[in-house]
Amino acid sequence: METVSIEYSLAGKILAEDVHNNFGLLLLPSGTLLDDANITLLLTHKVERVSILRTKEYSAERYSSVFSQHAIEKNYGEAGKQYVHALQQTKELFQQFSQGPVPSLIELIKYFYPLMDNVLEKVGFLHLLHEIEGADDYTYRHSVNVGLLAALIAKLLKFPQEEVILIGQTGLLHDVGKMLVPSEILLKAGKLTDDEFEIMKQHTTWGVHLLRASGITDETILSGTLLHHERLDGSGYPEGRKEPDIPYYVQILSVADVFDALSADRVYRKRLSPFEAAKTVSQLTFQGQLNPEIVTPFIHYILQFYIGAEAILSNGEQAEVVMIHKDEPLRPLVRIGEEYVDLRIERSLIIEQLTRS
Repeated sequence: METVSIEYSLAGKILAEDVHNNFGLLLLPSGTLLDDANITLLLTHKVERVSILRTKEYSAERYSSVFSQHAIEKNYGEAGKQYVHALQQTKELFQQFSQGPVPSLIELIKYFYPLMDNVLEKVGFLHLLHEIEGADDYTYRHSVNVGLLAALIAKLLKFPQEEVILIGQTGLLHDVGKMLVPSEILLKAGKLTDDEFEIMKQHTTWGVHLLRASGITDETILSGTLLHHERLDGSGYPEGRKEPDIPYYVQILSVADVFDALSADRVYRKRLSPFEAAKTVSQLTFQGQLNPEIVTPFIHYILQFYIGAEAILSNGEQAEVVMIHKDEPLRPLVRIGEEYVDLRIERSLIIEQLTRS
């Protein structure tokens, strides 16, 4: 290994040792594949030097292909073990729905609680949710991730702890109905036909039936499962509800669901970066589908990890992200050469993409 100064050219390198901040908090574990987001995290915490592996040059694709459950457990400690265990339990129990008899999901919720509690207290762990590439086991990983993201959003919105937990549990179970969707539709690499999409949409109502059969009676979980594809403008399904008739916690669940779906590899497309996913979520919000009161603080949280990153602006100029505004996180304060430009004021410019130096 070798010790090097922190800079964005390290993206694609692998940490050889754990990295802690000045207070001893683990920021990134050994074995982490460095990208723009976690390099920004290190710079934000004023970490000047890190140790990286010298003998191998891994691309993100190559590294993720060998990123095993053992590595997750090793690199992320107890939270990593809990994450792997939650994935395993989710897959095992969800698969029983298509094989019969109907399993009890009470135990799955019990396993999920310590993971949720642990992850929400860690700065760097949520990076893992979108570092794992590949469409294999997407539904199970998506279920765990949406549970964690929904709980995170509820926490950002200062919900009481018991409601944070319940919203997280709802996210974990929201897609269970997909276990009854034929695999040739669920895993289809191309665009669904109209008839296939009608079958896919049934997963919301099927999910409610499965949850009731498995012993879940909480109306928050049942309603979240039924309504997570509803949109504020009435364009969603299964009932075409509009904003006054969509519970607030369902609106939280929808944001988490959309963001994670965009950030993950699917059988029909590659994932978007967290920044690209945040832009798309913001566009859906502007179109009236998602709640800006929920989306804005969530995007602000996500984009905090891009402070210090290089941006390409719509006029072709390169800039450095200096500060993320709470009210308009996609329009940060940037530095172009020696000049500081507030994109909230300079409305003619937008960030097209973030790139490493």
